Amino acid sequence: MGRIQYAFKFRKLAVQPGLLAIVHLGEDVQSNSAEPPQRVTINGSSGLTLNLTVDARYALNRHWTLELAYGSPLVVREVCPDGLTRSLVANLGIAYRFGE
Repeated sequence: MGRIQYAFKFRKLAVQPGLLAIVHLGEDVQSNSAEPPQRVTINGSSGLTLNLTVDARYALNRHWTLELAYGSPLVVREVCPDGLTRSLVANLGIAYRFGE
């Protein structure tokens, strides 16, 4: 896994576009329904997944920050038996910073 991001700052707003690369090194294996069950290799389940990511933070004041995270795949593996493929993922949150 590797991530590249760059931060752009505009007063109270910080935006970080980036790329997240995940390389699945081996083919997945599953048990089939034969008796007795046999382990079967899933061809096409190894390879690269490349995601576009954008993180944004808006400072409400010294302690409170609104945060938004977005991710969307640009390159996906041929077969994804792990069920983790999504057209997009978005997360909205609020954070409190203790201290100064």
